[in-house]
Amino acid sequence: NDAENLLLHKPTFWLGTQSGFVAIHSAVQQSDTLLSRVRLKDSILEIRYVARHNVVMVGCADSSVAIFSKHKDRSLGWNMDNYKLVMLGKAMTPLPVSVITPVKENIWIGYGGNIAVLSLPNIHIKENHMFAEGDRALVTHMVSLGSGVWIACRFSSVLTLLDSNTMQPLQQVNMEEVLKPVSVSYGFTTLIRVSAVLCYNNLLWIGTSQGAMVTIP
Repeated sequence: NDAENLLLHKPTFWLGTQSGFVAIHSAVQQSDTLLSRVRLKDSILEIRYVARHNVVMVGCADSSVAIFSKHKDRSLGWNMDNYKLVMLGKAMTPLPVSVITPVKENIWIGYGGNIAVLSLPNIHIKENHMFAEGDRALVTHMVSLGSGVWIACRFSSVLTLLDSNTMQPLQQVNMEEVLKPVSVSYGFTTLIRVSAVLCYNNLLWIGTSQGAMVTIP
């Protein structure tokens, strides 16, 4: 209705469900009011707003990425009916889309152990790079800093820096080696894994499964 369309034009927050629904709620009115929703083919694993192109990208467990934009009449807000769908993997062996990160003018997308580089607004896959091998490989963290992109995989203690232009590896940081000098004093008894990565104020912030946080300039 008109009231919901008006709210869709204002700030919203998006929720994804295991059953494949993408739901939009108002960020300025009662948050329990559902403004719009659409159902995709598989579980929603990642939602990313890309300010440069004013789109919302939704990654699913079946290797697909849905790209939502606004109506030509901006007063109508988000167009949930006419979204673009990009398939990254093979239909017979789908790989989950786990992370979506804007890198300069492109979008890097992690699915399984692979990284796809997508250009917008023409929606063209420029690169498809295997980052980690194995059936259980999954790129879980990807952050852009300067001319590089820091990447970590599930169950891994290693962060790898890739060149944002060539995708060639530039540097690696092993958190087990970084924290080894304090492992005994802090009582680290299990394997250290990268659990969170953030770039802020020209620092790389790394969280680990042991609860230790490290900053790297």
